[in-house]
Amino acid sequence: MSEETAKRLTSALVAQYAEQMRVEPQDYIRLLGTFLSRNKERLAELHIALGSRDIETAQRVAHSIKGTALTLRLPQIAELAVGLEDSLRRGELEELAHDIAKIETELELIAADAADCH
Repeated sequence: MSEETAKRLTSALVAQYAEQMRVEPQDYIRLLGTFLSRNKERLAELHIALGSRDIETAQRVAHSIKGTALTLRLPQIAELAVGLEDSLRRGELEELAHDIAKIETELELIAADAADCH
């Protein structure tokens, strides 16, 4: 678990993030659910891209994850995606599986927290 995850997604944070985004808390939770399900697809796409050495697609996917995470006020996911982008840009493919696993773990933690915020 990252240090940022220690902050945990609570009902109070959901309300705060929803207010910052100018949406209702239930709409934020719905957006978060869409983000979580969509990122399962994105991570699968990322694995395929890396398996075929399609760095351009992998960079696009990492960038998309980062942007959406920032919009939803999920800095821990955004930071991990930035690390992915950096590793891809530098051609350091050895660490990517570990970095992707970290993102998957964070997404699972956020999903569990979101379920508790209903």
